[in-house]
Amino acid sequence: MSAMKKIGIEETAEEKVTRLEQENYLLLGSMMEMSSYIAMQEQGLGDQENAIMELSTLIAMSLPGGESDV
Repeated sequence: MSAMKKIGIEETAEEKVTRLEQENYLLLGSMMEMSSYIAMQEQGLGDQENAIMELSTLIAMSLPGGESDV
């Protein structure tokens, strides 16, 4: 039961539509923020993966039998 019904105030259909549109707008904004955050995290993971690959290559090259012209 909504707080409005508890105090005896009923929403009109127009008020409900307006409220739901506002909630939808806020949810869409939150979804866009989360999408942006996820994209930044994925970029960071890609950068970390590249760094690990570079380090792995350097380590492999420094081992006996690896290429020594690093």
